[in-house]
Amino acid sequence: YYFEDKGHEAGKFLRQNPVLKKQLEKKELMFLENGLTQSPKNIRVIGTGGQTLQAVTAHREILKLEPVDWQRTALVLADENILLPVLNNLPAAVPSVNVTMGMPVKHSPLSGFFNLLLEMHQESESLASKDAKGEAAFHHRIWDDLLSHYHFREALGAKSAEVEKLRKHIREYNYIYLSLAEVQQHLSGEIPAAVSALFKDHLGKPGQLFEHLRLYCLWFKEKRKSATHQLELLYSFYSLFSEIGGLLEQNDYIGDIKTAHQFYRSLLQSETLDLYGEPLSGLQIMGMLETRTLDFENVVITSLNEDILPKGRSQNSFIPFEIKVEMGLPTFLDKDSVYAYHFYRLLQRARNIVLIYNNHTDGLTTGEPSRYIKQLEFELSRENPGLKMIQHTASARIELDHNVLQVKKTPAVMERLQEMCRKGLSATTLIDYINDPLEFYYKRVLQLHETEEVEEEIGFNTQGTVVHEILEELYSIENEPEKGSLKELSPSLQAFSLLHKEVEQLVVDKLSGKYRFKKLNQGKNYLVREILTRMITHFLAREKKELQKTPVRIIGLEQKLEWELDLDDGSHVKFIGLADRIDKREGLIRIIDYKTGGVQRGELSVKSWEEVIKNGKKAKAFQLMMYAWLYLRNNASCSQVESSIISLRNVNEWNMPLSIQGKSEISREALTLYESVLKELITEILDPILPFAKKNLPLIGDDQT
Repeated sequence: YYFEDKGHEAGKFLRQNPVLKKQLEKKELMFLENGLTQSPKNIRVIGTGGQTLQAVTAHREILKLEPVDWQRTALVLADENILLPVLNNLPAAVPSVNVTMGMPVKHSPLSGFFNLLLEMHQESESLASKDAKGEAAFHHRIWDDLLSHYHFREALGAKSAEVEKLRKHIREYNYIYLSLAEVQQHLSGEIPAAVSALFKDHLGKPGQLFEHLRLYCLWFKEKRKSATHQLELLYSFYSLFSEIGGLLEQNDYIGDIKTAHQFYRSLLQSETLDLYGEPLSGLQIMGMLETRTLDFENVVITSLNEDILPKGRSQNSFIPFEIKVEMGLPTFLDKDSVYAYHFYRLLQRARNIVLIYNNHTDGLTTGEPSRYIKQLEFELSRENPGLKMIQHTASARIELDHNVLQVKKTPAVMERLQEMCRKGLSATTLIDYINDPLEFYYKRVLQLHETEEVEEEIGFNTQGTVVHEILEELYSIENEPEKGSLKELSPSLQAFSLLHKEVEQLVVDKLSGKYRFKKLNQGKNYLVREILTRMITHFLAREKKELQKTPVRIIGLEQKLEWELDLDDGSHVKFIGLADRIDKREGLIRIIDYKTGGVQRGELSVKSWEEVIKNGKKAKAFQLMMYAWLYLRNNASCSQVESSIISLRNVNEWNMPLSIQGKSEISREALTLYESVLKELITEILDPILPFAKKNLPLIGDDQT
């Protein structure tokens, strides 16, 4: 088929072979066959997305065969980078395999470990971070990755529980840079010397670092006496580190770890670990070149994409293509002919053929199937009447529950809701339910939260917390009354005479001390530091100005409020709140909530409480009313209060009170209506029949699409 067709690239080198030419002239070429055109062939072409899905699809096709046929089956990887997904997804039903190619060392977990170490030192070299004792400190992200790595845990001899506790501690206390000594404090065992040497300061000493890596490989070999797959990998890295160490010793002008790391990555590309198996039994997993002269009844080929098979126009030469053709030099067309021969040679005696290609477009990957598929479809099908070809696309289907947008209240859910009612419901918790009952279920009932991460840039939550803490400390210093008494604020108090630099120092001390932010003189953190300083400075200046008009007495700072409400069925629900500040001005009790974000007066204006529980846009008004209600219920002698917000972002607005039907004073008459709304809301939450459902979903009718 491809030998006699002078236009077919697969037969190019056979037609040029002088021995075959001579035999053909003598008509003694007796071993020409017509397997491609005369034997029946079932060909299935499957498009999939990504390497893993290709591996899964290939195994699925192999499992369709009878087990006795597996020994007559070849799984051919046109792209050998897919080997690990193929091995990782190997079905348990396949008893044995023979892998004829080497596994790239760069894809091994051990490679990831050493790469983390080199990245750690490369970053440390550029930042030169130190701890309080002058020891080299490394970034928390790489520490977290290292502590998650099974090899590092094994090297440390640390228990999983204490390592996880250490990782949590790093996130909780916001450690951005840590030295080995700081890590050691949280581990029970002593860190081995071979491991400690890897974390020394190797600034400008790449040769020393690679020598320590080489010695580490020797140390770990002694730690793991048994001959394992990991030891073979370890020897590959030992040889690699020795080679790089020799290069660095001979060429002393390489003085930084970044350059040495590039040499390491370049040499690692060619390192492979040979895999050994029984070539006469089991499923054969091989590369395209390993299939030469072999025949299989069943063939599955993966990664059959253009630019993979054939390779495409790779011009690794300064000689132009036209000159190569004129002078008879090899071109990419010759390479295409070689791969075309291997492809068609493999299909000659195969009966069941599965061709899998990646149809996913990503970056340089075009998702274009190989031209060989089209050649089979349009050329070979005309020559072979027994060829049956089917093409389709495979996808990883995910079956979704049709009730995914609502969750029923099981007995366990009801028990959790009762527990929440006993411990106390805050305004924020109820606002979560008003905004989205399903989100309330995930966040409050199941207590699912985003993973806590180390903050390198000061987040909004931290900004608000820092401002609240500094204001509380300033006012607490100025006001230390006896229990139950009131302390008057006056313009002469020390807090109101603080200079901008003094406030700035308070902010810096808080951020660098409790929250462990180190780089406060550059980037976004510098801007945030200045914003917080200006917020507090402007707040104190405006407070002093207001006090010159009217005196104020502080009643409480960060005061906890709570009250139990009786429901109609006789049960009790506890409500809790934390008021930033409670004071008394001109005989009126004010409950003040500080906000570092922007606040509009319209958000604090309420016409009816039924509107609030159906509209999440009035969340701030709901919160302020909760504070007022809790305070009035706990203080029977108080007839009315004002509940308000001071936005530190815009202190010109100053005190913005909650307005109910145009009135800013909240009297006891308003409590009854608010309590009825609270009871309605709690009854809805505790209703076992009513599921948690997604809010504000569009209803699709006959006239909508």
